[in-house]
Amino acid sequence: MIEVNDIVMKFQNFLLSGWEAFEVFNENFLYDEKEEKVNDWLQANWELLVESTLTGVNEYLEVYGYGADCNGASSRVTFPDKLATHRIVCNAHGGHLLRDVVSEEMKSIKNMAFQSFVKWDGSYYQILPPFDYVLLSNDIENILVNVKDVYFDIVRV
Repeated sequence: MIEVNDIVMKFQNFLLSGWEAFEVFNENFLYDEKEEKVNDWLQANWELLVESTLTGVNEYLEVYGYGADCNGASSRVTFPDKLATHRIVCNAHGGHLLRDVVSEEMKSIKNMAFQSFVKWDGSYYQILPPFDYVLLSNDIENILVNVKDVYFDIVRV
């Protein structure tokens, strides 16, 4: 059986190991172009590595982070006309409350939608290594917590 948490953490490891090499191709672009290229690269790899491992035929994950910009209205790279059938979610280890580092409030993390891995510098989060925080969302808010405090699962949307 495929372990969802293991696959998503392997994706984090892939980002860490490939970021420097990817940045070489991105260094000559303007800021807005860089942001688009980063989002396209993240989404393409999310689909090829995570989605293809965790989903079956005619099943698709929600987009990673901001999604891709390369296909106009779609945020997907492959199968741009397909809608998500599954979502990666996060839960707190042991069901405990976790501190959202942005608001500094304790929050219940139960099946919150995983958005992306990010870096937290104490004031802002950025899409940069060491990708040791996760940006999560629900219908009300975004929450930022340390990746070591959560585990990943998959649910139908």
